[in-house]
Amino acid sequence: DARSGRPRNPRGRTGLAGRGLLGKWGPNIASDPIITRFHQKRGTLQMVAIQRDDTGEWSLPGHLLESDQDPLKLFSEAINAGDTPVEITVQSPG
Repeated sequence: DARSGRPRNPRGRTGLAGRGLLGKWGPNIASDPIITRFHQKRGTLQMVAIQRDDTGEWSLPGHLLESDQDPLKLFSEAINAGDTPVEITVQSPG
């Protein structure tokens, strides 16, 4: 916008003002891995979730990324922020 210097939505007006719920202007890249395992004894699919310190809500263990951050390193830090360290092994599909 020429008056405010803020970026404009190329698709036109949305009814939102400012950044809305986004953390910053421009791309807001997030890494929110979904980690699952099949518990053979129970016959259930389980997933990893963390309880947020700021809101107390449950969420995926992820984070907004800066352009130079490694998503796997950031995920490892998020998972290991609790009391019990977790070893992470990454496997490619296929």
